Amino acid sequence: MQIEFGEKLKKCREEKGMTQQTLADRLYVTRQAVSRWECGARYPDLLTAKRISEELEISLDELVSGEKYVRDIEKEPVITASVPLLVQTALYAAACIPFLLMCFFIVISVIPRSAEFGLADEVKNIWTAEIVAYNFVYLVMMGIGLYYSVCNELSPRRIGWILSICLWMKAILSSVVIFRMLPVLMKGNGTLTWDSKAKVLFDYTAPFIILGFFSAKNYLDVKYIYAVVAILAIFFIRSYYWIFQVGFDIGLSVNIIHVMGDLAYLMLLAFQAYTLNRKRAAANL
Repeated sequence: MQIEFGEKLKKCREEKGMTQQTLADRLYVTRQAVSRWECGARYPDLLTAKRISEELEISLDELVSGEKYVRDIEKEPVITASVPLLVQTALYAAACIPFLLMCFFIVISVIPRSAEFGLADEVKNIWTAEIVAYNFVYLVMMGIGLYYSVCNELSPRRIGWILSICLWMKAILSSVVIFRMLPVLMKGNGTLTWDSKAKVLFDYTAPFIILGFFSAKNYLDVKYIYAVVAILAIFFIRSYYWIFQVGFDIGLSVNIIHVMGDLAYLMLLAFQAYTLNRKRAAANL
């Protein structure tokens, strides 16, 4: 079914809850110009049409072709509007920088000075390997997310895998550490705390929830993602409290850098889930 450009523009504008003046302000044109486009008296140039498609979060082909079809938003970038896209890119960059600094710090300080931390050799080697792998994996995955965000190619499925792999790797590393340190703990009559066990179990479970939301429409409600964010925040607070209390002479600034990286991850998860949920809701109207 063919739909005139002006009719399509008006329909999409109203679905976004915009007035003609609001759209005109965002495009830096007059309200009369928007009115003439919707009446079919005039047509915008190609650059303006591209900006319209970004503001209304529809493809340029759909806007100008006049073809009415069902959008597959699961294959589109989650964010297309310029300002939210800039926020998303900034969050990925904010997540990359702390983990990049941590990898650099590990290479020049942690590994050469690991003997100074006063740990047994078995624990020292396991602990060093864990923090190296943890920071490297997070850096790689956030870097991939940054690349796709800059290219505006972050589909829901890609977001789900990027964010999930980080938690899966953390769960695997934690499991390896616990398994290999268990004999050391038993020699010293040590025990694993309930929150350590719960954290590993949750790190295995949370990625399935994230993938379920981002990869399958209407499979999981966004409230489950918000619950994951809240639980991860609690675990992060507890772990960093422990780090500050133990004080391995790593330095307060290093801990702050690590906190910034994990905080950026949580903000990314919440922001992208919120944006995708709104986009799906708008598509179902």
